[in-house]
Amino acid sequence: MARQSLPDAEVPDPGRINSQQDFGRELTLARQQAGLTIRDVAKTSGIPVSTVGDYFAARHLPPARQPELLPSILAVCQITEPGQVAHWLDALNRVRRAPGRPPAGPAPYRGLASFQPEDAAWFFGREELALHLVRPATGPSAPGLPLAVAGPSGSGKSSLPRAGLVPGCGPARLPGRAAARRCGRAGATRWPGSRSPAPKWRAYVPGRHYAPPCR
Repeated sequence: MARQSLPDAEVPDPGRINSQQDFGRELTLARQQAGLTIRDVAKTSGIPVSTVGDYFAARHLPPARQPELLPSILAVCQITEPGQVAHWLDALNRVRRAPGRPPAGPAPYRGLASFQPEDAAWFFGREELALHLVRPATGPSAPGLPLAVAGPSGSGKSSLPRAGLVPGCGPARLPGRAAARRCGRAGATRWPGSRSPAPKWRAYVPGRHYAPPCR
């Protein structure tokens, strides 16, 4: 690299690195001290300019699965002494191990996972649909026919019986054997310890049976 180091540039210090932002700042100081641009570093190291730019901007850290990246960048920035490189690697590992901000409370968003009975407090907007299952399941004149939940993929067919029907029924309102043990596993067809079929008021999701928890 033909560029000349900048004598008045602030000296980078990996000992000051305690966060991802610190890492990007100190790595930028190393680049500036060497008088290099991001494109210079990318061209000489063979790392894509967008990837190198993310490291200097503290948007990402060099991944642990590619341990050669940081030493390559440091070498371009004229940091090759083994002890110094080791300090940088220690700082990088320190940032990776740093705990993130603890969540303020339980996360209400389940992502791609379905809502479960214990998530009922976060299951909003389906109250009316849940009542369409709860009423025939617990009413005195229940028809004794299976309840079916149908809908397109991703519409919440699994969440509705779990977080809507099950909490809406409650142990005291469940028909069937009063002494039956808890029965909540998917695919259950009989009460535990009994030869009699499970109640037909369960919600049947196409392709998957679901027996609500019952005590």
